[in-house]
Order: sequence, then structure tokens, then C-alpha cells
Amino acid sequence: MQITNLVDTYIEFQKIRGLHCTEEIWEDTKIINVSSEVIKLTNLFPYSDYNVTIYAVNSKYESKGVSIKARTAGIDEFTEDEGLAQVGLNIHAIYERAAIISVDNLNCQNLRGPLEISYNFKCESKWCNSTKVITATSSPYGRTTVKNLQPYCDYSCSVCFCRKNYCKTVFQKEYRTKATFPNSINELLVTSKGKNYIYLRWLPPYPPTGTLKYRITYTCKNCESAHRKTTNLNDKPKNCSRWKNFHCAVLTENIYEGYIYTINIEAANEENDIFRSVYNKFDVFVKESAPEPPYNLKTRWHENNTLELFWNHPNITNGDLKVFTIELNVSSDIRTFDYHVNGKEDTLLYHQKWPFVIPPSSDIYIEVYAENAYLSNPAKKQTVLFLFIQD
Repeated sequence: MQITNLVDTYIEFQKIRGLHCTEEIWEDTKIINVSSEVIKLTNLFPYSDYNVTIYAVNSKYESKGVSIKARTAGIDEFTEDEGLAQVGLNIHAIYERAAIISVDNLNCQNLRGPLEISYNFKCESKWCNSTKVITATSSPYGRTTVKNLQPYCDYSCSVCFCRKNYCKTVFQKEYRTKATFPNSINELLVTSKGKNYIYLRWLPPYPPTGTLKYRITYTCKNCESAHRKTTNLNDKPKNCSRWKNFHCAVLTENIYEGYIYTINIEAANEENDIFRSVYNKFDVFVKESAPEPPYNLKTRWHENNTLELFWNHPNITNGDLKVFTIELNVSSDIRTFDYHVNGKEDTLLYHQKWPFVIPPSSDIYIEVYAENAYLSNPAKKQTVLFLFIQD
């Protein structure tokens, strides 16, 4: 600022606003007398607009002031005087896949340089589709909408203040997005059916989108007078006793052997309580039949040629399972052993040591098959699990 040929001068200056502020405040005026042609104003607030008025004075008169607007530069670092430690996160609205947020307690007049806010969201739930950080940037003021979030997930949000090429994490906060409609069920298995019941098993919708509950509707398809029954499973669904990661249900009312039933599973989340169909299973014929074979037969040898067998429960039993029959053919010497399943309702993996001595250097054929009330004759080997061990 160059001033020449002055008898005497004085300057009035006042801060109009911080550059991040939209409203002018016009702080108290400060006055300095100057006698130099070059005037340097010091101790000004960084990153602000100022009004500067210069007056010339001689022995008789004072001139009209000449005003100019001046702008101070910002600083590159953060200072404690800016009050960033007191800033909070204001969540205006949380939806299933988005959130509207802003910061509060941020005094625009205290900011000493350019400022950009970075909101960084990371999904923390174990069912997150992605743990990639979602970033939304904004100016210090105004609301920001963060999109592409996953429903019913816990998110950690870190708020960073950035100036030049440096970012400073101010605080972190956690919240959960809202629930939405349940996803569909990929597969529904009729694990067992008898004279007056149907056992169902299914993997719950994934990823979860809320606190789940079910409603099952089933209708007799070929009855003389078609009847329709709805079963509400309003309690939180329980995992199957044997298949821990699955949900199970048993249908008993108005179930009759020899008839065909259609089954529809509806699901809702407690947060919105709106049911919708997630799976339709058609043509369930109620009749006991042979179970499917057990699976995943393995062996383990111990000292003295003792053999231990391991196998898994059949996926579909088509009735109450009674016994596994194990048959070993060792060099044409066939022996059988019955493994009873009573009291093992929650067992998925079975194991049994073979109670007979096995001669060394023998070719061994192993067969395991399951029996229910329908398949009570061991000669019916429709459900054989077979393993051949060659010396």
C-alpha cells in the first residue's frame, strides 16, 4: 500500500468476515497514525476480509477517507485457537443406503486458512459387502449426503479436516444404517416329512437387513376342499439344532400323508414390519420315503489296526432317522455294525471305532447307509455311502 505527498495520515481498519463465513460481522475499528509513505498493517487475522480507510490531514482540513478491501492469506498449519477439538458430527438423517451429515460447533471466524472436510465411512459389520472406505468431501458448512452405504450395517465415521496437503482426523463416531426389506432365500429344503409333518430348513437371507421374523403359508393342493394355513414365527428365528447356520421350521397343522402342499415363506424385519415373499416351494408330497445317503465318509487308522470312521448326517432324512448301518467287506469277509442315533438330535458329524480287528494288508470296502421307519430292511441299500481302501 503506497501513499505519497501526505502532510499527515491515519488509517482505520476493521475485520469484515472470515473467508469461510457468509455473514459480515464488522469488528471494532482500529486506528493507527502513520508518518511513512509505506504503511504495513500487522497482527491481522489470517484468511479474512478487511476494510481499510485512509485519511489525509493538514493543518486545517481532514480529507474524505479512501476505502479499499484487503484480504489476508491463509496459513498452512492448524492451530488450537481454531477450536477444531470442539467440533461435533451432526447426523440429520440416516436411511438404508445414505446419510445426511454436517459438522457443528465450528466457528467460521476462527478459521485461519482454507478448509475442506472429509467424511470417511467404513463398514464394520461382519456381513459387509465391502470394507472399502467411502469418502465424501465438503466445505466446512452445509449438509453433505453420503451415498452407497449398505443397509443395517455398523459404520465408523472419521471426520478429517484438510488444509493444503495435510489432513487431520478430528474425531470418530459410529452409527448403524436403517433396516430394509429382507433378501430372498436361495434354497429351501424339505429335510423330513412324515404322516403329519413337514420339516423345513433354509439358509437365512444374507446379508441381514434387519431383525428378521418369518410367516409361513402352506396350502393343500390336491385336497377335496383346499385348506390354507398360515404359521407366524414371530419370535426371533432359532437356528437348527443340527445345522447351526440354518433356520428351521416344522409344519404340523392340517398336514396329511398322501397330499401335495405348496409352501410360501414370507419375511419381514421388525424395524419396518412389512412382510414380503422370499421363497416359494411347490409340490411337497407328504409321504415317508428313503433318506438320502450320509456323506463325507472318512477314516482314521490307529494302533493295532483299529479303524475309526467319520461321516455326516444326511441332508434329507424323509422321516425320523433310526440307525446307520456300517458294512465292511475285508477280503470277502463281510461284517456289519449298527450305529443308533437316538439322543443325538444335534449331531452333524458322527464317528465310530470299528469294533472288529482288521487283518493287515487287506482291501477294504466300506458302506454306510441310513435307515428311517420307511427303510427298515438293511437289504435296501438305496442310501449307501461307499468308500474303498486298497492296500
